[in-house]
Amino acid sequence: MAISITSLFVLLGKMIMTIMKLYYPILGLVLSMCLTAMYAVSVYGQMGPDYLDPTHPSPMAWYIRYSCSVADGYKVGKHCVMAKATFGVTIYMM
Repeated sequence: MAISITSLFVLLGKMIMTIMKLYYPILGLVLSMCLTAMYAVSVYGQMGPDYLDPTHPSPMAWYIRYSCSVADGYKVGKHCVMAKATFGVTIYMM
């Protein structure tokens, strides 16, 4: 969520700088590299290890490794689908 809002403000800033003729390619490169780094850290955080439950340690998030049909038994299938969609959008944005 925070990255989406940050991306929105960066886009608005780029638009304002373009209108005012202050937007230079090197500045665009730096901003794009910063956003790419933030998205890469977000992707790692979403698919990183999950050791919160000591009885079920996982080297990767369970919703990425398994189908959401596993979560249907616990009545959280929609949450699993939303988590997978968020991960997919983050990958796409990166």
